Amino acid sequence: MELRNTLPNTQNCKSVTTLIFPAGSENRYSDQDLASILPFCSRLHTVELSGFTDFSDRTLELLASTTSTRLWHIDLSGCQYISSNSIQRLASLATSLRVVKLNNITSLGDPALCALIRHLAHLTELEVCNWPMLTPVPVRDIWILSRRQLRVLKLAHCSQITDKAFPYPSPPPDAPVLSSLNMRLRNASSQYVAQEHIIPRTLKHNASLPKARSRPLDPLDALPPLLYPSTQMMQNLQVVDISHCYRITDEAIAGLIWRSHHIKSLNIAGCVNLTDVSLSKIAGLGGALHHIVLSGLTRITDRGMVTLFRSCRDIKTISISGCKSLTDLTVMEMAGLKSLQRLDMTNLTRITDISILYLAEHDTSTLKWLDMSGCGSITITSFHVFINNSLKLEYIGASGIPSMRRKGVKRFSESRPSSQDDTYKCYRVFQGNRIDDLRRFLDKEDVRRREAEKNNIKFVPREDDSMALY
Repeated sequence: MELRNTLPNTQNCKSVTTLIFPAGSENRYSDQDLASILPFCSRLHTVELSGFTDFSDRTLELLASTTSTRLWHIDLSGCQYISSNSIQRLASLATSLRVVKLNNITSLGDPALCALIRHLAHLTELEVCNWPMLTPVPVRDIWILSRRQLRVLKLAHCSQITDKAFPYPSPPPDAPVLSSLNMRLRNASSQYVAQEHIIPRTLKHNASLPKARSRPLDPLDALPPLLYPSTQMMQNLQVVDISHCYRITDEAIAGLIWRSHHIKSLNIAGCVNLTDVSLSKIAGLGGALHHIVLSGLTRITDRGMVTLFRSCRDIKTISISGCKSLTDLTVMEMAGLKSLQRLDMTNLTRITDISILYLAEHDTSTLKWLDMSGCGSITITSFHVFINNSLKLEYIGASGIPSMRRKGVKRFSESRPSSQDDTYKCYRVFQGNRIDDLRRFLDKEDVRRREAEKNNIKFVPREDDSMALY
């Protein structure tokens, strides 16, 4: 039995298998109420308790001890009062866990992740986003201990993550594998095991590896490159989110792609140090890549995007918002993606009518969602041509475009949500049937314009649907 936003009574506790309290839901229960019924819920296998903002260590340990043999899915995202000690207890008891989501718990760090990786041999989904104290040391264990089962890995907004958390890309054939050193690092994840008497001695015989500084300013810089045989691949890893890990560089992406050839969804938004080199490495995924988010990567250019699109022809979702260096060439190259369904290109100030008309002339029958807000150079003429040729559009955002202030267009737009900021004073979002209504309105206006020119009458835009020239 599945319960959502409600707790069972003592009579039906034993029949409950799924308990869900999502974040933001109306929760009239307290942590004490939850703790009082958990001892009777021995058959729980799926638990999502993000709605319990006061969820405590005591309740988590009670949950782990009660459902230790059955629990396989747990989501405690946003539960700020749990500590690394309770996570270690959970990992040691509920060893059947396969899905673990612990996002936005800022008090957790290396010891918690280390325990999860070591004890959960069947882990398939791991989400530990927004852990500001997480360092590369325990992340390295993921590539070694979870290489066969892991399908989803999310480390977004972990600001301490560096290139050392990822496999070293394409080591030379004669480079020795530092397996003994990696084992020593795993056995002391709560400390920085980069003692000066270990690292220099190991690296002294590896001329091909970067030289370690004698007294590094950051202890993490002394971590050796993560090397192991090329035969050990992450064959099942399909979803990776390392967005806003701003310290990583192209080397981390190269190591990730070298290790995982079957990634379908990749989010590297906000990784500001990435360049076209990363895009050339991602291009190696070929047809496996379906979804990619590149928002905020100001250092990538049209050259890198062309390389990516010509290799990954089955992309369905793209986000390139805020990539200030991209021009019409990037958008025109997308016309060759026959499976493209969702495109976010907000705030691309160098985009003009050229690329919009080019898209309209090519096959856009699969495109369902488009946001071009902030592309101020786009005119109503190219916008009209585009929506006439994209008949499956279900959503189109055109806020912040001066030409969309044209009379009559606003009445087809959705109202600005109360939660929406006023970044764009001209708010224009069209959905569903409103796109069809807007299309018909612009068609009528186009006919009226031609009639006005034919009769040598000044054309004046209006808000009504009348075909009269005056």
